[in-house]
Amino acid sequence: VRVDVVNGNGVSGLAAHWRHWLQTQGVATGRLSNLLPYDTATTVVQYRPGFQADAQSLAAQLKPGVNAVALPGLPLNAPVRILIGHDSAKADLS
Repeated sequence: VRVDVVNGNGVSGLAAHWRHWLQTQGVATGRLSNLLPYDTATTVVQYRPGFQADAQSLAAQLKPGVNAVALPGLPLNAPVRILIGHDSAKADLS
């Protein structure tokens, strides 16, 4: 499953850093984007219905407390995405 990475934190280069880390873990990654106005409080793994197991597996690889939540409106070509919040930074990755 391809995973998009969305920076809702505002730290420059954070989504690219996470994408690189995901790739080193063997996770297929897709598009990087920003979610303005960078006011996302909590990092979450979002998924289209039918991709819950993939999202939960991904969330388990991240820092403790990252949850997987359904978001039916995600694109068909990117059924899972990480939305990075203010609770996360570069140091949160293994």
